Amino acid sequence: MDRLVLFSLFSTVLVLLFGRAMTYASVPAAKSHTQCLAKELQRKDCELTLKPYKVQLSGLKITWSDGTWTSIGDAPMVEEKFQWEKVNFQNFEKRHILQFWIWDDGKGEAKVQSLHWVVMELKEKQLIPHIDKIVRKREVRETKPVSYTYDSLTPHSLKKIKGGLRWTVGRNAGTI
Repeated sequence: MDRLVLFSLFSTVLVLLFGRAMTYASVPAAKSHTQCLAKELQRKDCELTLKPYKVQLSGLKITWSDGTWTSIGDAPMVEEKFQWEKVNFQNFEKRHILQFWIWDDGKGEAKVQSLHWVVMELKEKQLIPHIDKIVRKREVRETKPVSYTYDSLTPHSLKKIKGGLRWTVGRNAGTI
């Protein structure tokens, strides 16, 4: 009888340990979500994650948390008439960079709209704006549905260099 109780206790402990190990093995690691989806861009409501930050974007504010601190900053080009084309979140050598591509509402009789490339950095509790450059233009055609005539995209990039980041827009360049 003592062997049976001992065997039963031993098998229960094994089942519990094995079950707990399987539970931990099946929990997925937190995935990075670094680019807003089309519907999120349309709503101007997107959540991005890139360790250690979790960033909530809205048409008015940017809220981010590193797990300890939560901070809030102003979103770029906050008026309703502006249209988000693309938003991404990247890590450049421990510098967390938010990049926005936003169409303005247009100027002049032809309603020529400009695509702004806006680069901001999350640094501890600060949201630091670095770049706001125009990288493309388009003209609105008065058709149903609305269509556009696009100019070519000005080459632009952000690259890691020794001691910082180098941005280029066409022939213009600088460091941040």
